[in-house]
Amino acid sequence: MLQITGNLTWDAIATFSGSVATIITGALAFVAALLIGTKQLRITDKQVDISEKQTAILDQQVEIQRLAHRSDLFDRRFNIFAGVMLYLEEMRAKSGGDHSAPKSWENLLDHLAKAKFLFGPQMHTRIVENMRIAQDLNFLRDRHAGGEPDLVSELLDLFEKQKVELDRLADALGEFMFLHD
Repeated sequence: MLQITGNLTWDAIATFSGSVATIITGALAFVAALLIGTKQLRITDKQVDISEKQTAILDQQVEIQRLAHRSDLFDRRFNIFAGVMLYLEEMRAKSGGDHSAPKSWENLLDHLAKAKFLFGPQMHTRIVENMRIAQDLNFLRDRHAGGEPDLVSELLDLFEKQKVELDRLADALGEFMFLHD
């Protein structure tokens, strides 16, 4: 074999260079793995950040839907309340002898059907009681206008009863009509 210097032979250099090449290759593989791992960690951090932002957006969308639902319920409930009040006003404004149904009668029947679902049975009962009182008042006014003067105390009692029932209706509505928590 060819001698380079002293005891160093080409075989020794080849053996040594193979070991060095293995170490260099291993070191390069380690550095590459470290770089890839670091980049992967950055990507994972960005994915976590994106996921957190998506969760926040989803939470906001859920809240917007909840508020839209509450607003829709408020509108539906307010329409029922406005329909009932219109009917009561029309009943109150009827002149003696007018036994025709108020213009709002058909809408009121629709509102009564919806009231059970939007408010529950208590509200339906309150509305029906207010309707009954309004009809009784109309009937007594007709009798009073027809010459029965001793109905004044009954009329006053019914007016007071209607006031109490309207307060109860307003109280029952109150818990359903708030848009805020």
